[in-house]
Amino acid sequence: MARRRIGARSALATVLALGLALAPATLAAPTGVEGRAVAVLVATHADYTFEMEGAPTVYRAVTKGEAQLVAGLGPKDVATVWHYDEVGAWRVTEWPAAGEVVSKLAKLAPREREGFPTAPRLYAAIDKVLANIADRGDALPADRMILLVSDGKDVGLGDRAALTKTLDALAARAKALGVRLVVLGLTLDIEEPLGPLAELAKRTGGSYVQTTAIDSDRTITDAVVAWGAAALKQVPREK
Repeated sequence: MARRRIGARSALATVLALGLALAPATLAAPTGVEGRAVAVLVATHADYTFEMEGAPTVYRAVTKGEAQLVAGLGPKDVATVWHYDEVGAWRVTEWPAAGEVVSKLAKLAPREREGFPTAPRLYAAIDKVLANIADRGDALPADRMILLVSDGKDVGLGDRAALTKTLDALAARAKALGVRLVVLGLTLDIEEPLGPLAELAKRTGGSYVQTTAIDSDRTITDAVVAWGAAALKQVPREK
């Protein structure tokens, strides 16, 4: 018997044209305060929040691992948490000391949705996080990253020309802000959407790793912790 289902699972999300209006990258690479600024961007679209007896719930397993990662950050580190889904992106926390974010991650819940879901708005969410980092300016440490576990699905994958422009704009903006996109690719079905996301991560000076450890909540959580721990040891590249 199926357990409670949070939203409807999309077998293959409807692909729509991407309509992002990305701001130009005009800021210089930052210098400043000690520590790290870590933005955790959490996927809460239907494929990740779907619950079925005997199958892992990706959202729950991922957030558990991310909470462990944030708990391990240092006293000078700051963190923020964002969600994204089929509707858009929203901020869960601002930029308190990292330790204050752990309880928020542990209590996160996806938004309620109605009807058959479309594809999520991944790249618009990344843009919003970058805009928030730009707004904070030199108040944030110079070592900046976005930690993202995602299947790469996005509403704009069907328009390759528009997607290319979006990736170009995001890469330029991230580099101007000194932000590395660090991605763990995790999909329950198709792998094609992960390609553009992997490309973007590498263009920002970040990294991309894909996991196939999706057998249970525990294997997913362990994969997230191992990936994130390695990512947090990375030293930013020289600008």
